[in-house]
Amino acid sequence: MSKRILSLLLAAVCVLTASGAWAGSVDAQASHIPREMASFLLLLGIIMVSARLGGLAFDRLRLPATLGELTAGVLLGPSLLGGVSLPGFPQGLHGVAARYLEPGGAMIGIVLCALMALLFLIGLETDVRLTRRQTPLSVWIGLGGSLGAMLLTAAAIHMGSRWLPDRAPALLSPTGLFLCAAAAFSSVGIAARSLAALRRLESPEGVGIMSAAAVDNLTGILLLTVATGYLTAMEGHAAGSAAVLGLVLRNLFLVAGAGVVSLTLARQIARAHKDLRHPAGAATFAIAIALLMAGIFGRSGLSALAGAYLAGLSLAGTDWRHDIQERMEIMHAAFVPACFTLLGMCLDLRLLLESETWLLAALFAAAAIVGKLVGCLGPARLAGFNSRGCLRVGLGLTPRGEMSLAVAAIGFFAGVLRGVDLAAVLLLLFVTGLAASPLLRLAFGGNRSGLRNAFQAQSARQLSFQFPSLTATKMILARLIDVLEEEGFHVQLLNRRSALYQLSKDQLVIGLHPEGTRMVVDCTAADQPLVNSAMIEVLAGIEHHLRELRRPLDAVNLARGMLRESQPRQAAGSSLKGLLSVNVLRPRLLADTKAAAITELIEML
Repeated sequence: MSKRILSLLLAAVCVLTASGAWAGSVDAQASHIPREMASFLLLLGIIMVSARLGGLAFDRLRLPATLGELTAGVLLGPSLLGGVSLPGFPQGLHGVAARYLEPGGAMIGIVLCALMALLFLIGLETDVRLTRRQTPLSVWIGLGGSLGAMLLTAAAIHMGSRWLPDRAPALLSPTGLFLCAAAAFSSVGIAARSLAALRRLESPEGVGIMSAAAVDNLTGILLLTVATGYLTAMEGHAAGSAAVLGLVLRNLFLVAGAGVVSLTLARQIARAHKDLRHPAGAATFAIAIALLMAGIFGRSGLSALAGAYLAGLSLAGTDWRHDIQERMEIMHAAFVPACFTLLGMCLDLRLLLESETWLLAALFAAAAIVGKLVGCLGPARLAGFNSRGCLRVGLGLTPRGEMSLAVAAIGFFAGVLRGVDLAAVLLLLFVTGLAASPLLRLAFGGNRSGLRNAFQAQSARQLSFQFPSLTATKMILARLIDVLEEEGFHVQLLNRRSALYQLSKDQLVIGLHPEGTRMVVDCTAADQPLVNSAMIEVLAGIEHHLRELRRPLDAVNLARGMLRESQPRQAAGSSLKGLLSVNVLRPRLLADTKAAAITELIEML
């Protein structure tokens, strides 16, 4: 984005703030409810613009955009710009936001819808068939990393509760369970973008990281469901070891039953999709299913967001997936970053001045990072990786991103993660997000194989196709994905912001992503002929469509009719003037091929 656009956005924020202040000072006799609604809309607009600017700034620095959105929220917090008194807002923007962050406030509804859209899209992008096609050891890598992170985080929470009983949470408490759930997730987008920049996305380590990250999501969602159910039990005064065990069994039974029912419905929906002519209606029906699943889970004392994720997971294998993604993209792009910015506004920077905060945050971050590395070590060794490869896989699963932030947002608005606990989660995200790319660059340095059998590694190729415009690049990318899907490839969107795709079929793995007006394809040397043939098929199909578009529009007859209507009637006259007609004079032919030119000349005669 250019500096001119950034300056216009900043000016828009100033105008919104000034107009809101003017409305608050002049319209003093207006109704209270409309003024509150106007203040809420003003605050939401400022948060959305700030989130967009923070994400763009960090994206320009080749850093995760999620951290930029959090940073924008920290700047708008009570300790910095949010606490500055403004005309009409004596307590600053944070004073306005505090009214809507109370239980039952309007902002909580926006956050819930945004997080539901996020979890639904993540579930929609998780292809279960693709996970089943991976080697079982790749699945065990993700499971081992999640369990290692959760167990070591649980040990760190137990140690912290003994060292600082007044500040650290207890292990068997909703706060402790939410912290373990936040540590379990791995960020697919951050790791995929770093690997794509290193041209290692299609390496054995990259494929293992992407497969394991999908299992991380499933494990973390299950733990989040247990934590939410335990919170419900605490509210019902049913805490205790027996209650926790019964709660876990009940949650597992409900999730398994809901999963079977939703997958069965998804198969029926996939069969009925061919009879539906309106994609918008199909997308609406799918969103309704997500709301129903979220409501059923929420009423059962489980996490409503887990229901949205399960609904997206059940629809991931249907033909509706692309239509739903296109129609929900605007909601994700607008409200999910604003949700993360709002979470950053809730961080009290004064806690960072206390040594106890840094001690607990460091203990939590170290346990989450080391737990991932240690948990991946055994399964990665069994999968055929050497020590270097195990380190690469572990580092690729270390960064935390949107899913961990979603857990933190749920815990914050439920009153579970506040103060030091929220600061510990956000510091974990900053540390792992900023360190992921440099650490992976060092781990993949030297161009050495990460497999015990070096013969299994294949040489990588990066193909680049240049197009005249961004629109043409996006169109070719979408068409190439469709062609490869028809060939049996499974598509996985790894990074939504960078439009980074991974397509796999059996042992073939191909990466696709646009870079301006170029489309970059990462593959192995053996897969290069397949990519070239698919690109030829795409271009041939586009050329065929262009020829088909020329046929219905009979430009020759259309031009002839226009000239005939515009030509005045002439009296039968003399010699040359009566013999020549303007309809047989053409200064430039409309055809662009030899055959079309001959046809046009014959039609003129």
